[in-house]
Amino acid sequence: MLDETDKEILARILSRVPSGLIDVQEGSIISDVLSPTALELAQQRSMFKYMLGQAFVNSSSGEYLDFGAGDQGLTRALGEGDEDFRARALYLKRNPEKGGANSDYERWALTISGVQYARSIDKARGLGTVDIVISGLPSELDQLVIDVQALIDLKKTSGLDVVVRKVNVLQVEFSILWAGMMSEESARSTAEEYIRSVGVGGTVRLAGIVYALMNAGCTDVVIESPGQNIVLPIDSIVDPVVILT
Repeated sequence: MLDETDKEILARILSRVPSGLIDVQEGSIISDVLSPTALELAQQRSMFKYMLGQAFVNSSSGEYLDFGAGDQGLTRALGEGDEDFRARALYLKRNPEKGGANSDYERWALTISGVQYARSIDKARGLGTVDIVISGLPSELDQLVIDVQALIDLKKTSGLDVVVRKVNVLQVEFSILWAGMMSEESARSTAEEYIRSVGVGGTVRLAGIVYALMNAGCTDVVIESPGQNIVLPIDSIVDPVVILT
């Protein structure tokens, strides 16, 4: 109903006029009189649909997303886009505090403005230890570690040894044989974009690199190295060095 056009609304209104009573075809008096009303209703419905979408964190944007995330005690970091900010807000909404569970440490870390990712690793250094790996803008990461550590120290379970640290960055060389109409710069950025899209502790799939390049316009792609998918450690992301041959 919210997607009805003004013509569909007008047709529905005119269909309620008793058959044969008056002419209701396009250009008739009643059709011309009701057309502006139908147009206004369509515009109002479109605005209502937009407003409805802005009322929820998973579909809102801009300042409306800020309002929704604010209910979780979050503020947007400088330069943080909607998608990253939404992911933080949804994580907090879907993971309420559970009395010191692993998800609580991630939740608390994500409340610090600027933290884009948080992963809690139980027994990282033995019994009674927890490591929290976080990521954010490189220029802010050292301070973020300090801020998150201070917050965790206030909230953690008594006697638990909790250490907050930066995500580990692994530099990996990718040698790619390619052919196609796209420029070398475009091919390199396409490969890098896919590889960097793999999250912390994820798997860089060689088939994913091939698919990304073929989809962007390459006619032939061969991954010369590495020779297999790269499974990242739970606390690591990859910093790719792409060499095109």
